[in-house]
Amino acid sequence: MSRREAFNRQNAANRRGLVDLSTRTRGLSLDLINEKACGAQGDTPCAIDSCGGAGCYDEDGRRHCGGLHCNGAVATADNALNRARHVEEELHNAVSEVESLLHQVSNAKARAAEAKQRAQAALDHANATKARLEHSNKELRDLIQQVKEFLNLEGADPDSIALVASRVLELSIPASPVQIHHLAEEIKERVSSLANVDAILDQTAGDVRIAGQLLQDAHRANARAESVKNAAEAVKRALDDAKRAQNAAEKAINSADDDIQHTNTVINRKTANAEVELATAKKRVGHLDRQVDVLKMKRASNILAATRAEETASAAKNRAEEVLEGQLGDRYRTMQELVERKAQHVVGARKKAEHLRDEAKGLLRDAHEKLRRLSKLEETYEENEKLLQEKAAHLDGLEAKMRSILKDINEQIQIYNTCQ
Repeated sequence: MSRREAFNRQNAANRRGLVDLSTRTRGLSLDLINEKACGAQGDTPCAIDSCGGAGCYDEDGRRHCGGLHCNGAVATADNALNRARHVEEELHNAVSEVESLLHQVSNAKARAAEAKQRAQAALDHANATKARLEHSNKELRDLIQQVKEFLNLEGADPDSIALVASRVLELSIPASPVQIHHLAEEIKERVSSLANVDAILDQTAGDVRIAGQLLQDAHRANARAESVKNAAEAVKRALDDAKRAQNAAEKAINSADDDIQHTNTVINRKTANAEVELATAKKRVGHLDRQVDVLKMKRASNILAATRAEETASAAKNRAEEVLEGQLGDRYRTMQELVERKAQHVVGARKKAEHLRDEAKGLLRDAHEKLRRLSKLEETYEENEKLLQEKAAHLDGLEAKMRSILKDINEQIQIYNTCQ
């Protein structure tokens, strides 16, 4: 009776363990995974939930996870990729604008160089004209001074005076008063023109100052062009940094996509395996329940048969003791053999019950192992979720860096527009 009670207690414990395992198995769900990875809401069917999830497919037969207005990791990665592409497009537009600005700066620099050359040519021409005027004025002043000195000379040689007079006579001065008046007017005009030499020189000096101002303007324009060129080069370097940051962001996005795909693949594979194993475990548990019921019936039948066999053996023993030496000896031996066969049948049934008990223990161990594997799968999912969060934080950092670079580019463009 003690072994029977121990078996009953063990059988009851096994049944409680199987019931607890079945309850925990039914409590397992992919809703949390679907919500965090795809943004799915609870246990909404795939046909209704636009965010999809594990085991969901679109109209083309492809797996459906994430989408518009979904807050899962897949949608977050897609939004980050779209933002990176938008930033890349803005950077390309900024590069085009900077190239246009560089072209305008190059044209301005060329025009400044051309203006500088024209100003230098005007300055050279003005200096040459000034030199010629100064030389002519000097020669004229020297000639007038020589004539004045000769005429004012008191001790002039008569021969020299005669020579000067002869040269004057050789000029064939008109004898008529009209011609003399005309000649006098011409001399006055020439003298007045000579008197305007200083004004001409002053005007030339003004032209020289204007040419100098033009030259200074050309130098300033050249300096501004150099500063704009430096700013454009700085913008170009910033654009190069932005391109490198964009490449790093694309690599991070691609890595995140690969990690997400790998995680989805692992989750789908492990989920499918877990579902298959759970289904198999349920089938084996049901089969075990049926076997336990059959075992109970056989055990009850065996107990009844053993009881009857014991009663029959006791009665046969009593009768055998009474007529052991009589004609019933053969019957006693026959009954003894029958009792032994009954006892062997009871022992076989007990061994079979012990075998079924061992099989139930094995199923319980398998169920615990599957539960442990499911817990490990949850830990793996949490680690993958942390990895996805780190990737998302890294993407946010890259996006902030690209926005900072774009802000610097806009500031450089505003500075250039202000200088222009």
